[in-house]
Amino acid sequence: MKQASLILNIVLLLAVGYLMIAHFRAPKAATADPAASTGQETVADAADSKIVFVNADTLLEKYEGFKKRKDALSKKRKRRRFLAKSSRQSTEKNLWKPSKKCSKAL
Repeated sequence: MKQASLILNIVLLLAVGYLMIAHFRAPKAATADPAASTGQETVADAADSKIVFVNADTLLEKYEGFKKRKDALSKKRKRRRFLAKSSRQSTEKNLWKPSKKCSKAL
Protein backbone atom coordinates (compact mmCIF):
# COMPACT_ATOMS: atom_id res chain seq x y z
CA MET A 1 0.00 0.00 0.00
CA LYS A 2 2.91 2.34 0.73
CA GLN A 3 4.34 1.62 -2.71
CA ALA A 4 1.05 2.52 -4.39
CA SER A 5 1.01 5.84 -2.57
CA LEU A 6 4.62 6.50 -3.55
CA ILE A 7 3.93 5.66 -7.21
CA LEU A 8 0.84 7.88 -7.23
CA ASN A 9 2.82 10.79 -5.75
CA ILE A 10 5.55 10.37 -8.38
CA VAL A 11 2.99 10.31 -11.21
CA LEU A 12 1.29 13.43 -9.83
CA LEU A 13 4.63 15.21 -9.45
CA LEU A 14 5.50 14.43 -13.07
CA ALA A 15 2.07 15.62 -14.25
CA VAL A 16 2.37 18.91 -12.36
CA GLY A 17 5.89 19.41 -13.68
CA TYR A 18 4.76 18.82 -17.25
CA LEU A 19 1.83 21.24 -16.88
CA MET A 20 4.06 23.96 -15.44
CA ILE A 21 6.60 23.60 -18.25
CA ALA A 22 3.85 23.60 -20.89
CA HIS A 23 2.25 26.68 -19.34
CA PHE A 24 5.41 28.78 -19.03
CA ARG A 25 6.84 27.82 -22.42
CA ALA A 26 3.63 28.68 -24.27
CA PRO A 27 3.88 31.91 -26.30
CA LYS A 28 2.08 34.86 -24.79
CA ALA A 29 -1.22 35.62 -26.49
CA ALA A 30 -1.69 39.10 -27.97
CA THR A 31 -3.63 41.38 -25.68
CA ALA A 32 -6.94 42.83 -26.78
CA ASP A 33 -5.79 46.38 -26.01
CA PRO A 34 -2.82 47.35 -28.21
CA ALA A 35 -2.31 50.55 -26.17
CA ALA A 36 -1.36 48.50 -23.15
CA SER A 37 1.44 46.75 -25.05
CA THR A 38 3.32 49.82 -26.35
CA GLY A 39 2.81 52.33 -23.58
CA GLN A 40 3.08 55.42 -25.81
CA GLU A 41 -0.61 55.57 -26.57
CA THR A 42 -1.37 55.11 -22.90
CA VAL A 43 0.78 58.12 -21.98
CA ALA A 44 -0.92 60.22 -24.68
CA ASP A 45 -4.36 59.23 -23.38
CA ALA A 46 -3.29 60.02 -19.82
CA ALA A 47 -2.24 63.53 -20.81
CA ASP A 48 -5.78 64.29 -22.01
CA SER A 49 -7.49 63.04 -18.86
CA LYS A 50 -7.91 65.01 -15.67
CA ILE A 51 -7.13 63.82 -12.16
CA VAL A 52 -9.76 64.50 -9.53
CA PHE A 53 -9.11 64.42 -5.80
CA VAL A 54 -12.06 63.89 -3.49
CA ASN A 55 -12.06 64.32 0.27
CA ALA A 56 -14.44 61.59 1.37
CA ASP A 57 -15.08 63.03 4.82
CA THR A 58 -16.07 66.42 3.38
CA LEU A 59 -18.25 64.76 0.79
CA LEU A 60 -20.09 62.74 3.43
CA GLU A 61 -20.58 65.81 5.62
CA LYS A 62 -22.01 68.02 2.89
CA TYR A 63 -23.82 65.56 0.62
CA GLU A 64 -27.54 65.92 1.34
CA GLY A 65 -28.49 62.57 -0.16
CA PHE A 66 -26.12 60.81 2.20
CA LYS A 67 -27.48 62.73 5.18
CA LYS A 68 -31.07 61.80 4.29
CA ARG A 69 -30.17 58.14 3.82
CA LYS A 70 -28.23 58.11 7.09
CA ASP A 71 -31.20 59.60 8.96
CA ALA A 72 -33.60 57.12 7.40
CA LEU A 73 -31.37 54.19 8.32
CA SER A 74 -30.94 55.54 11.84
CA LYS A 75 -34.72 55.75 12.32
CA LYS A 76 -35.14 52.27 10.89
CA ARG A 77 -32.45 50.92 13.24
CA LYS A 78 -34.09 52.54 16.29
CA ARG A 79 -37.49 51.16 15.31
CA ARG A 80 -36.12 47.64 14.86
CA ARG A 81 -34.29 47.81 18.18
CA PHE A 82 -37.52 48.87 19.88
CA LEU A 83 -39.44 46.03 18.20
CA ALA A 84 -36.77 43.51 19.16
CA LYS A 85 -36.74 44.73 22.74
CA SER A 86 -40.53 44.59 23.08
CA SER A 87 -40.61 41.16 21.45
CA ARG A 88 -37.92 39.90 23.80
CA GLN A 89 -39.77 41.28 26.82
CA SER A 90 -43.07 39.70 25.79
CA THR A 91 -41.34 36.38 25.14
CA GLU A 92 -39.68 36.47 28.56
CA LYS A 93 -43.00 37.35 30.15
CA ASN A 94 -44.72 34.42 28.43
CA LEU A 95 -41.93 32.04 29.41
CA TRP A 96 -42.08 33.05 33.08
CA LYS A 97 -45.89 32.79 33.37
CA PRO A 98 -45.99 28.99 33.85
CA SER A 99 -43.14 29.16 36.34
CA LYS A 100 -44.95 31.80 38.40
CA LYS A 101 -48.18 29.80 38.30
CA CYS A 102 -46.37 26.73 39.56
CA SER A 103 -44.71 28.61 42.38
CA LYS A 104 -48.04 30.16 43.44
CA ALA A 105 -49.73 26.76 43.39
CA LEU A 106 -47.12 25.30 45.71
